[in-house]
Amino acid sequence: MVEKARERVHAAGLADAVTFQTGTLDTLDDQGPFRGATAVLMMQFVPADVKAAFFKDIGRRLKPGGPLVMAHSIGVPESDEHVIHMGSWREHIQSVMSDRVDVIYANVQGTLHFVSEEVRAQMLVDAGFDEPLRFRARNLFGAWTVNKSRWSARLKF
Repeated sequence: MVEKARERVHAAGLADAVTFQTGTLDTLDDQGPFRGATAVLMMQFVPADVKAAFFKDIGRRLKPGGPLVMAHSIGVPESDEHVIHMGSWREHIQSVMSDRVDVIYANVQGTLHFVSEEVRAQMLVDAGFDEPLRFRARNLFGAWTVNKSRWSARLKF
């Protein structure tokens, strides 16, 4: 996936403006500040009690005003809406991988870590970001953009 992204960046003439960082934040050198960051289809794997520290770590690596674009699984497991969406997702998996649906569903139930949109927004603000803007949501997936606050670099909390 990273190699495909590199090819697209090169084809767009942006190779000098984009730096690819692979790995987890705790394995990357203390680099930055960067002009922007993405977190795509990975936040649901970050345990809920670690998400706030994760956002702070990203925030400290971004320039003031730098965007973070996120897309990941969403929902509050205790809500009726989430139960309905998980049921729809399970039906979809049943239609394409019926022989593995039980294993896949059990794995997802045990490895995904959801927080509510309100909790995630507060974590981001506490980490020095502006309010997030959701620009996509469908069933179990959502996408947001949020900028590192231009003021957080001047304020000491």
